[in-house]
Amino acid sequence: MQNMKNPIQKWNREVFGHIHRRINCFQEEIIKLENTAQDKELLEQEWLRKEALHSQLWLWMTRKERYWKQLSQCKWIREGDRNSKYFHLTASMRRQWKAIDMLMIDEEEVCDRDQIKRALSKHLKLQYRKPVETSFDMLAIGLQKLKQEDFIGLEEPITTQEITEALWSCDPSKAPRYDGFN
Repeated sequence: MQNMKNPIQKWNREVFGHIHRRINCFQEEIIKLENTAQDKELLEQEWLRKEALHSQLWLWMTRKERYWKQLSQCKWIREGDRNSKYFHLTASMRRQWKAIDMLMIDEEEVCDRDQIKRALSKHLKLQYRKPVETSFDMLAIGLQKLKQEDFIGLEEPITTQEITEALWSCDPSKAPRYDGFN
């Protein structure tokens, strides 16, 4: 392992390079081309260069994302996740961060857990209570009444042909299937 360390570091510097530096270079080149495009129309070679720069930028951004993902996993593996002190400390810190220790109720700080629970319960009951039912007259809003023949047509059973016509008249790109494709 020790013998491989120096060649791998050399390869990283020469071939792979610094991710942040490469990303910044690509972004600067793209900005230069976009500024040029504002002043004059770009040549075909410049357009192709800009597209190539965008694809390279995308590639290096995904490499950066993978790098940070691998780094976080290495830390997790190194620090451990099997009931270790690190794991318990991480879980405890997350629980403390998400806990509600103090609440302002009517311009007063409340720290008692039971009072906080009652206040939250009261607030949520007010927010999600059953709405008061209001009654209104349909004729008062100015809707026309159905004619007798229209009313009878509503009670007729729906035929298979009507269902087929309704389905085939729909735009096929509107409703995705269970696999997410239209």
